[in-house]
Amino acid sequence: MRINRLLLASYLLSGGTASWLQGQGLARAGEASGVVETEGGTPIVHALVFLKPTSAAPGEYRQSYFARSSAEGRFTIASPEVGEYHICVDPQEEDLVSPCIWPRTRQVLRLAAGQSVKNLRVVLEKGKVFRFRVDDPEKLLPSALRPEAKGQVLVGLDVGSGFVMPAREYSVDLRGRDYRVTVLGGELVRPVIQGFGLRVLSERAEPLRASDLTEERVQKGQAARQLRFVVIGNQGQSR
Repeated sequence: MRINRLLLASYLLSGGTASWLQGQGLARAGEASGVVETEGGTPIVHALVFLKPTSAAPGEYRQSYFARSSAEGRFTIASPEVGEYHICVDPQEEDLVSPCIWPRTRQVLRLAAGQSVKNLRVVLEKGKVFRFRVDDPEKLLPSALRPEAKGQVLVGLDVGSGFVMPAREYSVDLRGRDYRVTVLGGELVRPVIQGFGLRVLSERAEPLRASDLTEERVQKGQAARQLRFVVIGNQGQSR
């Protein structure tokens, strides 16, 4: 079985993807292509553009099809399976919002067998960036230097309907780590942080209060919001 899997992987990587899927009875479309840009028409370069099935639940990442945008912001996704997708973009710029996250900006693409859809225009709006700094003086969170550490922390924004949008870790140093998440203007959000195997305190090293996690209605073009927290052991004692 292991050999068969390796042979299949080698075959797919060598260009046999479409013919293998057809052999499995999966109908394929032609291609989806277009341009990804800002509201002002500036091409968004080297963004990850991908198709996510509309039937996928929030936070669920099923099989998708993707491409990188060119220097002119153009992309081509070849031979996706027929179906209905949201067009998603993961940009390099931190203040741009992926259009498939928020219902108001979702763009639906329906693909039939053999169909090609060209000249798509995917526009990304600017949002508000939330940055989270988590200080870790007791070295409780795992890292390349401390893979044995068992502490975990969930950082993000409650965007309603029981869904928490996780913030992405983008920097780690000897004293802690940094996260960020970008929100579309007009959304009502509340910061969320939860520790597992550790305690989360305010930046004053005091128990968290409601005022540390205030809800707000995001306004387009607002300056980034900075939040800072400290994590310590459950006993509150330095190691």
